[in-house]
Amino acid sequence: MRLPANRAALAVLTAALGACGGMASPIGTGAPIAGQPVAAREGAVGRIEVRQLDARPRLTLVSRDGDPTPAIVAAVATDLGPVLTTALAATVEARLVAAGFAVDTRVDASAFRVRLLLADPARAAAFFTAVAQAFARPIAPGSPELTLASSRLLALERNPFDAAEIVAVAACTGALGVAPGARRVDPARSADDARALEIARAEALHSGRTAIAAVGPASFTAAVAAGLAASQGWPVGDAARDAWPIADTSGAFTAPSFDHRGARVTLAVRTADPQAAAAAAEHLGAADSPLVARLHALAQPWRVLDVSGVARPRGGCVSVTIEGPARPNGAAIEPVAAQASALVRAEITSELSLAAGSSVSGRQILTAADPREAAARAAWWSLSTPAPGSPSAWAIVLGVPAASTVPPRVGAPPSAAEVSASRFQQALAQSVAAPAPTAERRVAVERGQGELWVLLASPCGVAEERLDDAGLGATAMIAAVEARRHDGAAELEPWITEGGLGVLAHASFRDDRETPIELARRVAGAAAHALAAPVLTTEIAAAARATSLDLLARAEGPEGGASTAFAPVFAPDHPSWLEPLGLWSKVASSALEDIRLHQQMLLSGPLRVAVLANADAAQAQAAADAVDRWLTPGPARRACAASAPLPARPGRYEGHLPTEAPLARAMIGAVIPAPGAPGRDLAELARLALDGDHGLLAGAFQQAAGRASARILGGSRAPALVIDVRAPADGLTAAVTEVKLMLAHLAQAATDADLDRAFAEQARLDRDGRSDPRSRLVDLWAGRAPVARVKPPLAAFRAFLGQALADAALIVVEARPE
Repeated sequence: MRLPANRAALAVLTAALGACGGMASPIGTGAPIAGQPVAAREGAVGRIEVRQLDARPRLTLVSRDGDPTPAIVAAVATDLGPVLTTALAATVEARLVAAGFAVDTRVDASAFRVRLLLADPARAAAFFTAVAQAFARPIAPGSPELTLASSRLLALERNPFDAAEIVAVAACTGALGVAPGARRVDPARSADDARALEIARAEALHSGRTAIAAVGPASFTAAVAAGLAASQGWPVGDAARDAWPIADTSGAFTAPSFDHRGARVTLAVRTADPQAAAAAAEHLGAADSPLVARLHALAQPWRVLDVSGVARPRGGCVSVTIEGPARPNGAAIEPVAAQASALVRAEITSELSLAAGSSVSGRQILTAADPREAAARAAWWSLSTPAPGSPSAWAIVLGVPAASTVPPRVGAPPSAAEVSASRFQQALAQSVAAPAPTAERRVAVERGQGELWVLLASPCGVAEERLDDAGLGATAMIAAVEARRHDGAAELEPWITEGGLGVLAHASFRDDRETPIELARRVAGAAAHALAAPVLTTEIAAAARATSLDLLARAEGPEGGASTAFAPVFAPDHPSWLEPLGLWSKVASSALEDIRLHQQMLLSGPLRVAVLANADAAQAQAAADAVDRWLTPGPARRACAASAPLPARPGRYEGHLPTEAPLARAMIGAVIPAPGAPGRDLAELARLALDGDHGLLAGAFQQAAGRASARILGGSRAPALVIDVRAPADGLTAAVTEVKLMLAHLAQAATDADLDRAFAEQARLDRDGRSDPRSRLVDLWAGRAPVARVKPPLAAFRAFLGQALADAALIVVEARPE
């Protein structure tokens, strides 16, 4: 939707520029004392002082050096709407120019600013007297200044808003414009219009609705203060009322000018705190803001076109305009636009709730490069006051290309715009009323630890991966971290297990000024941003594939080694259940869209966040809240959709290794109990008894050359005890035979010494694991509590070995270089 070129000139920030870099204390808002400074603040780059003189406008002095010519600005809050405000601004401008001052004016819906570059501070008193006279002199029909007023009004009327629905947004933002078809006003030719303008002059042009600011060296601002004190003739009156909206509004319109690029939605909210409005706009408009990232991550991405934060005489306004994707003819845009609008509304609300302090006004005054703009901001901020207790009021407008609207029905139908507005309002109400999505929370406080830790992951893990996409969920998590690798907010790691896929983040305090809550929001926000809104590109996808393949090679050997044949046999149709990194061939052939699809699939299911706070419970709560902020409103999250596991297929199988593989490899696997099931402790002890320099496998090779190791794979869906055998190609069969012979005799050959060694190693692993915050975080996420282990009897250990590792229960894959 088109806005005039000087749109929202009162906005202290316009989006996509980000925050300016200077720092200063805010303008004071305490009760003025006649003739005395209201506030004086020394900032890093300048001084801002606010004064109130009897029967004169409030004065703000901004002392800084370097401007070629100092500036004075008088800002007026008219409360009169765009037509009368435009006419009054033109009248004042014409009178001041006639008095010998080369001023210009900037106009908004119900305010204007008179700007002057003044090289000679000795003329300040004369200028202020001229302004007071321009305010006080009645406007009579036929007055010469009305010619300029009519000319400005004609220009305003020739460039109306695209639709009447935009007026509700402009009422919040202060954007200058009129609705299409508005009545022509011409005070130069109509005595009635001239008399209406005179009534407006008496109502608005006085010291109660006016503020003055001067920007320049300290000697200039001192002269300006003296000049205002010496000026005469200021009319007096009450401050602007700045009426509050009585209700939320929403609407839609068709715009032929939008072509087929997609719909646009503008959301504007009137809010009680002008400082919070300006600060929220800074954050929302940043290139890496959650708003930008979350809109981009939608299944049908939207982009931010504009953000503004406006200080008003009472409270403030935040406005965001977004543009959606192109839609084919006949496809309904309203439900999609409503979902994006609900997301934007939630983001604006979050930023307003987080905005704190009042430094934004001083910072933006001092960092305006043009002294006229700095003075305009300073004058306007001195007119703005909070409106405590006033409820937020929303105006939301959808602009739809004509081709995207629903065609009229036969027989006196509503217009296409009316149909679109009705559909949008219904969809918006549903989207806003829908319960906010949340992640399941598991938190713990470890006061005094050096870092805060967050794990955000899907408990579905690789449950839904099948043979044709094995490993793409893991690749998606690697890509998510790769996309945020240089973010710097926290250390990020992909977390890849059979039972969970997600992002792990941790960081310490940046400095002594960062609060525990700020640390929590930073770390949790980094994890949530990576998981919920990664900006994936072809380059990032390629880097993620390379990393996945490298991890597979490290774990399973070149090109996935024997696991390429072993996993589909042990976990038929679900090889990722055994090895969550998947299959080499599937990862190597994955495309960017495959990775995006798996990332979106994980987000559509349940999510769980675990937080290890290092301060208190409030910090843990803040971290979890920061995660929820990134979750996209929409349909209820679906449950994990895992099919029932098919039984493993014991037997002997052949595999293949790359020609350059240095050794042949065999995998010997057995099904074991799932974590938490009876007998799982025996399986873990069996793995430890087999493995290691002094383990049972170390002495297995009496007649054959080779080496072997043991590990547990598969999580809860395909739990396996796997023995890896490495040997020369011509000796692999003999090595496998030696291992199987050893396994066949374990039910009788295992000793108390073997069990004692395994139990002691288990105790060491438990102790070392609990000393690592990463392990404690994972246990918290999984709901695992420390257990007091009891060494089983040797008979029970032998019985487990005899049953689980019986020859008929084993799956054996032998793979040799081709």
